[in-house]
Amino acid sequence: MIPISLNFLKGKTLATLDRKANFDILNVDEGGIDIFLHSTKKGRHIAPRDIEESWAHLVTTGKLPLTYIMHVVNTQSSSYISAILTQVEGVTYELKPITLKYRR
Repeated sequence: MIPISLNFLKGKTLATLDRKANFDILNVDEGGIDIFLHSTKKGRHIAPRDIEESWAHLVTTGKLPLTYIMHVVNTQSSSYISAILTQVEGVTYELKPITLKYRR
């Protein structure tokens, strides 16, 4: 189960942080997040574990490098996860290198 409510994102169009690739949030529930990528015209599913692990690291350490999501969480959806998490209150980011920061 995703530890933060992301239901408010359903139906929104977001963009990746660096390349600004647009994607739509199709569904958000306990089974994860379904997105639609504008560039490929294909859907993608983000497992709740990937969001949970990324969020836990961000909250615990106060920062979350994109490389952590890619290599430790081990997902191909790191750019989308980072863009999604920046929508949460208290989360900011830097681009070079892409790093999310969290302050309550």
